[in-house]
Amino acid sequence: MKILYPGTFDPLTNGHIDLIERAEKLFGNIVVAVLENTTKTPTFNLQTRISQIKNALYHLSNVDVISYSGLTVDCAKDLEANLILRGLR
Repeated sequence: MKILYPGTFDPLTNGHIDLIERAEKLFGNIVVAVLENTTKTPTFNLQTRISQIKNALYHLSNVDVISYSGLTVDCAKDLEANLILRGLR
């Protein structure tokens, strides 16, 4: 099963990490998709955010980190994701 966890992750928080760790235990393969939104000015650039996520999740072997732009549903279709993971504030 492939799970998509989309977001800007600007910045990556402990809440994001906790959700990814719990989802990885439940579902296995998690794809963290970092949104490149050209209409906003992020605190951290895209490559920095991807690097932060990879460094924070190095201990999880079933997590991939990618970037995407456009609609989340298109990213999910391209990846053939089974579920989209979202957290609540």
